Amino acid sequence: MSVSIGSTTAVVTTETPGRDGILVVMRHSERLDDRAMNFTEISEEIWPDKMTRPYDPPISDDRRDPSYRGRELATEATAKLTAYDIARVVTSPFRRCIQTAAIVARGLGVSRVEVDPRLGEHVDAAMRCYDRWGLGAFKSPVRLLSVRAARTALEEAGGAQVQLVWDGDVGGYPVGVVESASALRERVRRAITGIAAGSNGVNTVIVTHGDLFNLYLPVMDWAEDIGQFAAEVAGFAVVKGPTHGPCVREEDILSLHRAYKI
Repeated sequence: MSVSIGSTTAVVTTETPGRDGILVVMRHSERLDDRAMNFTEISEEIWPDKMTRPYDPPISDDRRDPSYRGRELATEATAKLTAYDIARVVTSPFRRCIQTAAIVARGLGVSRVEVDPRLGEHVDAAMRCYDRWGLGAFKSPVRLLSVRAARTALEEAGGAQVQLVWDGDVGGYPVGVVESASALRERVRRAITGIAAGSNGVNTVIVTHGDLFNLYLPVMDWAEDIGQFAAEVAGFAVVKGPTHGPCVREEDILSLHRAYKI
């Protein structure tokens, strides 16, 4: 059977989930500041808080520039995900993740997107964005989006008919400007284990960041804080249940899309 999503067509196959359902761990789609040639030329209409929150860009949008692939890549990933009977979408509170999740939810017919602050980007990676764009003098602890801004991000990605589920509680996301690798790994474990346990067998997509993707999947034998797998933007891993902790066995990974073993 073929299913069309936008201009993308996917061949749907049948997967048998584990007894606790399938878990898809997905990296957000292409971020605007990785595509735009000049940070200072990015319009504040597109990214209104870029100077104070340079770590939280939207995805790139081909409706503004044909070379931008944020929407396209997320739509391609969604077409692949039609094979897995997804009924739940949970996302990091960062703008690019919320927008990716909106595209995924809309394309899969999921009526709501849940925000879990524990899925947020590694604090150290977020803080490096100040230096990347010469904004070191303005460096301050990471602030998450307000619920209103998160809703706007969802709608900008075409998710106007998708419900945003978040009360604005930032519990679980670190306060401060540093986060050790071991602390990040523990956060990943708690976040994804908790989400999987609360899914009650429902196949679930988690939209997060590349560093969390890396640490959830099997790690190196010689370093528990370095994962064996990496995802490109809009890449994902499909992991079979049970999911009562990080995926530690490579054979529990059912498939990869835009992801690979390092």
